[in-house]
Formats: sequence, C-alpha cells, structure tokens
Amino acid sequence: GVVGVSSSIDQVGLFGHTPDDIGIPLGIMCGKDSYDEMSVTCDEKNVTAYADRDFKKLKIAIPKQFCEYNNTDKEVRSVFESVKKWFKEKGAIIDVVDIPILKAANAICTIISLAEFASGLNRFDGIRYGTRIDKDEGYSALYKETRTAGFGATVKRSIVMGNYLLSEEFSNDSYKKAKRVRVLLEQEVAKIYKNYDIILSPTKPVLAADSSQKNKDEMNCFTSFANLSRTAAITIPAGTTKDGFSVGVQFAGSMYSEKKLLSLAQAWDKEHPNGGVPLQDETSVFSTALKEGN
Repeated sequence: GVVGVSSSIDQVGLFGHTPDDIGIPLGIMCGKDSYDEMSVTCDEKNVTAYADRDFKKLKIAIPKQFCEYNNTDKEVRSVFESVKKWFKEKGAIIDVVDIPILKAANAICTIISLAEFASGLNRFDGIRYGTRIDKDEGYSALYKETRTAGFGATVKRSIVMGNYLLSEEFSNDSYKKAKRVRVLLEQEVAKIYKNYDIILSPTKPVLAADSSQKNKDEMNCFTSFANLSRTAAITIPAGTTKDGFSVGVQFAGSMYSEKKLLSLAQAWDKEHPNGGVPLQDETSVFSTALKEGN
C-alpha cells in the first residue's frame, strides 16, 4: 500500500508507456471504495484512451502566470511551443487567460500538505500502525522510541513544521487562511473549465538534469494548482532535449475529465510514438530484471 502525505491533496497516480497503459487500470480503479472515504461514485467504468477527437471544437487555456514565469528553461519552452503548434494545426483554439490567484498555489499547497501530513502521521504511534519499539517503559516512551526510530529526518522535519502550522497561535494566520484561499483558487479554476476544455502547461520549468538543484516549490509551480482545484491531469512525454532528457507537458481538465485527457494524450502518442525516452524491448527488460533477481 501507500501512505499519503496530505489526505486532501495526494492521489495515487499511474505511470504508463502509452495512454492505453494508464486507461486500462484506471477503468478498474475508478468508483466508490467502502474502505476509502476520499473515493467517489463513478458510473464510467470503461475509461480507456481513444484517438478520435474533434479538435476544431477543442478550446485550450494557457495561464498568463505560467507564460510569465521567468525561470523556465529555454528547451522546455521550445518543446511546449511545439505542442501548442500541434494543437493549432489540428484546429484547436488556444487562448492565454489571466488567473492571478495561481501565484499563491505553491504556498497554499505547502501549508496544507505539511499540516495534513503532521496530522495524518499521528496514527503511527507504535500501537495501531507501523514499527513498534517497546522497551516496557510506558506509553510515552513507546511513542517516543517508535517515532524516533521509524521516521527519517525529512519526515520529522515536516511533522514539526506541520504541528507548528496547526498550533493554536498560528493556525489562523497559516492553515485556516490557506484553506480559505484554496476555495477561491478552486472557484477561479472552475470558471476556466466552464469556457475551456483543458489547461495546457509544461510539467516542470527545468530539465531533469537540473531538478536536484532546484527548490521543490519551484519545481511544482505548474502542477500544484491541479491538486488544489479538483482537477484531473496527465503528463505526456512531449519531446527531448539536445542531451536526451525527456520534457513533459501537462493536460489538465475538470473533475472526471480523465477520458477526454486520455483521448488527447492518445492522439498525441499516435502521431509522436516514443515522444520521451523510448523503453527497451519488453522482453529484454524482463530478461534483465530476472537475471538481476528483481
């Protein structure tokens, strides 16, 4: 299983070599799960990718705030422009829209995720879940020893920051305010989806080679709004750099628009096979894994 960092922000995502690889398991996963209070009833079970779309009816929005982001790598911009050109050649309408509140998305996402992370990990107390370090010195010692041994430095740091944000002294100025701004962000993005089918953006502002050197918040500047605004999204491998690094572009749509997004991704993949770094032949991949004992 998996443990979410933030109950209202995180979702389990799917990776696939083609949109079909994502559509098939998504069709199995969708629907109400009695053991998951965050799941919803969904009548669409056959969520598989298809390629037949009437592009002339497609309306695409590109946030002005994303266009004005100064730290986007030149090669990322070049790949993104090629995707825009492809959509225009297909007959789609592309407009630049102004969504000022997007500038607050990273801050909102950071505050809410830290607060919910700290709250969610309270259940890992050595009694109900996870690791148990019991030296028969009482509950307080059990709790302390278990969480000291079970969590790494990054997790502990996040718990401390999250509890700080949830404290009575600061919650009104941070967590509660972030929740209110999140509602406004959701409303503004919903207005865009009333007039446009998708929001188009690069997935990351920099190349994979530079990712480790960049601030995490900066890395999520084009994607964090999706987690906050009831948005479905898919990233496609849209091209490669001169050094062979894959560049992703994100298609984002309204809630329950997965089929539309997969269909667009399928149309792109049909005309641009292996748009990212191609996988090896499946036989050789599995053979190598077996030889290495994986």
